Amino acid sequence: MTALAGAEAFKAAKQLLKQKRLLGAWRDRQHRICAVFKAGDLPEVHCAVQTGDEPLCECSCHEGGNLCAHAVAVIMYASRFQLKLQWEEENPNYYRGLRCQTLEQLAGRGQRQSAELHLNVVCASPHAPSKWENMLLSVRLKTRSKEYIGNQNNLQQLYFEKSLNVVLKFDDFSLHEQQIIRFLALHGEAENSNITLSAENTAEFFHVLPGFTRFFRQGRPPRPGGGGAGKRGRKSCSRLEVQSCGFALCRGEGDRRTCRLLGRQR
Repeated sequence: MTALAGAEAFKAAKQLLKQKRLLGAWRDRQHRICAVFKAGDLPEVHCAVQTGDEPLCECSCHEGGNLCAHAVAVIMYASRFQLKLQWEEENPNYYRGLRCQTLEQLAGRGQRQSAELHLNVVCASPHAPSKWENMLLSVRLKTRSKEYIGNQNNLQQLYFEKSLNVVLKFDDFSLHEQQIIRFLALHGEAENSNITLSAENTAEFFHVLPGFTRFFRQGRPPRPGGGGAGKRGRKSCSRLEVQSCGFALCRGEGDRRTCRLLGRQR
């Protein structure tokens, strides 16, 4: 570079960079390095350099020689960076809980369905008006030959790591069961080998249960409708209310219907 530009131009180029006269640099479509220089009140200087064995430059300073001081400064500045002329595939950054999948991969999820999720309420269900009541769930993960306890650690490992062991995988469950596992892994709390949900999370949890058949209370399936009319003018819940709760938890008192799970009037 010294032979092409001369010692004076090389020294002047170092001063341009040291005094931060370079406003910006970029590559154009012809792969030339373009830059803009500004020194005090003087007009801007635009320079474009074509690198190679015999570099060429176009500069508005109109200095003689093959390379002016601005061109040398551009080359020295560009040497700090590594140029990639071809685009390269880069693996996306991984964040816990974030999965980058294509449409084909998403469509293939939950197709095997070689495992089943079983839920059982082992305590009294939350009731109004207390919002401090919790629901205790016993979760079982069943395959054709084995049964696993669905405690909090196992569900989180199954959801985040996509496998509990060599045999049981997250994609072995249906899409509906995967949604339930995700909810319990993120919002549940460990209670020995069971999972506890607060009253608020329980209300949210029942929104993912309609259509799920392997849900039991104390080993027995729920009774849809919660029974017929009884004393004191009580009425059974409408079909819509039973479907929204997914459990026999609602009761009616005259024209006022109170959900025992949510603790508020419908």
